[in-house]
Amino acid sequence: MRITIVAVGRLKQGPERQLAERYLERAAKGGRTIGFRAVEIVEVDDSRAREAERRMLEESIAIANVIPPGASVVLLDERGDALDSPTFAQTLGRWRDEGRAHCVFVVGGPDGLAPGLRDKATLRLALGVSNEWSPDGCETALAAFFDRFLFRKGVAPVGQRGLRRLLEKARAGDACRPAFPDKITLAEVDQAHAEAMALPVTNGAQKAMWDIQIELRHEKIQPSDRRTMKAYKAARAYAYLCGARGVIASDGVTVLDGVRAEHLEILRHVLWAAPEQAKKCATVVMKHSNPTGSRVTELLTQADDKVDSLTGLRGEQLKHQAAVVVAALEGVAGQLDALPPDPRVSAALAYVRGQVDTVRPQVLGMAPAEG
Repeated sequence: MRITIVAVGRLKQGPERQLAERYLERAAKGGRTIGFRAVEIVEVDDSRAREAERRMLEESIAIANVIPPGASVVLLDERGDALDSPTFAQTLGRWRDEGRAHCVFVVGGPDGLAPGLRDKATLRLALGVSNEWSPDGCETALAAFFDRFLFRKGVAPVGQRGLRRLLEKARAGDACRPAFPDKITLAEVDQAHAEAMALPVTNGAQKAMWDIQIELRHEKIQPSDRRTMKAYKAARAYAYLCGARGVIASDGVTVLDGVRAEHLEILRHVLWAAPEQAKKCATVVMKHSNPTGSRVTELLTQADDKVDSLTGLRGEQLKHQAAVVVAALEGVAGQLDALPPDPRVSAALAYVRGQVDTVRPQVLGMAPAEG
């Protein structure tokens, strides 16, 4: 049986067309092994008529003209039948076994399809509805679906430290809009994926991975087998984004440049099974993958807690507490300065010293300097 997808409108060159072509190729290769001779896409032009009914009629006529006689016609229609995947597959298989030569899937335009074409459909399929779960067993289905998202990061309201930074950005007129100046093709994505998955894993990373898994089990956190199996894939992808390229050649010496222990920190978004485990999972992962980063986070929290202790104080009470806070911040700065060199350490040290400069005037009863 031959399968044709007839759609109103034409995809322009770009990621969407590349994605459609990729899945079309996969469907054609897989279909040939189970009795589907070919899979193709036929695009028909949008109508340029001014009235919606005229556009719908012209587009329906164009679609009807490319449907072979005797073909089974499946209309994608929001008012159609909701079939689950097994039932849908069985329907296609039955048509194939009955010797039907052609099955045509029809995707109409924004104005829909003419009643005459809808009435001739063999099947009207509500594709979106077919992806919904019934109440029975819904929790299990949702849990399985949620587990398919490899990277999961919870979003919580900002704390006082984050609130301070957020308000500063708002005051400065920073709209917090990300900019994406570069574009990449699907071929470039495929190449990057192949290079990332080929990265070697250092002995240090292997040991850290084992220690993470064992401690997580001790904490009663046991991710699914599929998440555990994909943990190294996630780490390889993160290492690649951090600049790892396999080997580094310098002065005739080849140095292994693959997944290092610090690259496993991405697993704090991967290895927990339930949302309430995320915080404990992050603590365990950071402890073994990036102890310096973990210590930096701990010291920054201490610094912010000290600064927050000044909230609401006035007069002599403020002066006294400000002196205590300055001393504590200088102690935190000293501990940061003793950590191994690292960009995070440098940034944290600059932040804490900036806090010292902000709080110190309050020891003398002066208002903090404007940023």
